[in-house]
Amino acid sequence: MSALPPGPLFPPVGTFIKFGTITPDNVNGQFAELDQDGQPSPFTDYIVRNRFESDKHVYMMGVTSPGGLNGQAAAFVQFSVPTLLWIADWTCARWLNKPIIQDVNLPDTDWVLLDEHYEPGQLMMAPDGNSPFFRISGTFVYGKKNPSSATINDINFARPPHIKGDIDRTVSSQILQQGIINIVNSTLRNIPNPGQGAAPGFPGG
Repeated sequence: MSALPPGPLFPPVGTFIKFGTITPDNVNGQFAELDQDGQPSPFTDYIVRNRFESDKHVYMMGVTSPGGLNGQAAAFVQFSVPTLLWIADWTCARWLNKPIIQDVNLPDTDWVLLDEHYEPGQLMMAPDGNSPFFRISGTFVYGKKNPSSATINDINFARPPHIKGDIDRTVSSQILQQGIINIVNSTLRNIPNPGQGAAPGFPGG
């Protein structure tokens, strides 16, 4: 391994490294749209967090028998068919013009609106005294009339308005894989305990 070059690993404080330039009229990213006067009106941020909650209506009850039930300490009962909630949390901010936000009324009638919440932020002004800054946040909650037996088939990635073009934002069971949150011995590498030799393919092995 070659030695590190002399000098600090990081540039001194106050040093600026330029990676590129982003302008308010960045047409490649479609991050800015024109306001009513034809001037670029950039979104400073646009964040949408879709959360999907499938309630199985399955409840766990402790077994009162001292010996348990067939060796189990808990019993599970289901009181109804599963239901699905879609909770969309979003926040967006924009210079010069009010942000574009999602219409709460969806064209997909399988989703029924249960709750809508809006939180417009305090109006702020740039140092020039002429450029207003708008922020608004909110939460929409929907229920699915006929949810899929596999919840992942009902979920999707959000798309902010400044991203143009047709992009597949659906999610399906094709991306499912075991071993990410659970232990599957056939797919995990044998990482040694501290103090032991490193496994092949790892530094030191």
